[in-house]
Amino acid sequence: MYRLLIVDDEEDIRRGIARGIPWAQLGFEVAGQAGDGQEAVGLLEKTQPDVVLSDIRMPKMDGIELMQYLYTNNPEIKIIILSGYNDVEYLNMAIKNQVIEYLLKPTDIDEFCELFKSLKTKLDTERQQKRELESLKAFVEQSKELSYGRVFITYLGALQNVSADLLEAAQIDGATKWERIWHIVIPSISPTTFFLLISSVITSLQNFTTIQALTGGGPGQATTVMSINIIRTAFSNYQTGYASAQALIMFLIVLAITLVQWQGQKKWVNY
Repeated sequence: MYRLLIVDDEEDIRRGIARGIPWAQLGFEVAGQAGDGQEAVGLLEKTQPDVVLSDIRMPKMDGIELMQYLYTNNPEIKIIILSGYNDVEYLNMAIKNQVIEYLLKPTDIDEFCELFKSLKTKLDTERQQKRELESLKAFVEQSKELSYGRVFITYLGALQNVSADLLEAAQIDGATKWERIWHIVIPSISPTTFFLLISSVITSLQNFTTIQALTGGGPGQATTVMSINIIRTAFSNYQTGYASAQALIMFLIVLAITLVQWQGQKKWVNY
């Protein structure tokens, strides 16, 4: 259920809108009613509306000031204007403040229903996208933690295998702590660094399972990595030839990166 705040200085109109439309069937509930914009602002925290349905001409704070306030402070709230004035200035202000609909009084129930059905679909989509983004953020944080843990444990094992004899000999020869680290420890763990570099690149290119489970590549194409795009092309669009070409390109990219790293490691990796 999405929450609706009705703002109009005429009490009969407010009550008529609240009681005369089957809000529950449309996926909405009337969270509150206000007689002017100032009262509506005071109700925002209490009612937590997803949509504000407001008149234009009201005392204290009118609909123009209210939409400006919402646009600045609560941009996530959808605004619908219900007015008896077909004024160009009002329309321009509504467009400027991203009002989603400008309705003229009198408005029949069918028009209300069609509008709010469409609005519910839009809100459902936005809510789904928000959930997917939150899931993606959680996935990124989880991946970072797992990645850091794997790197830490791998390096810890590599450091334990650094030759104590070499370190002792260097210390006897007068090498400082930083010289021992730079000339003995870092070269000794360079094979581990090389392994982690290659495996991290390959893993990032082949990441599929978690993203597919959490976001399915959405919202839009925001999390569609190459592997997901290949699966989608082959099994959703049934373009197996195109998907095979994409998979070959991905293989060549991984191969090229690996070869470059393999050639480069001859200069800095010590076995």
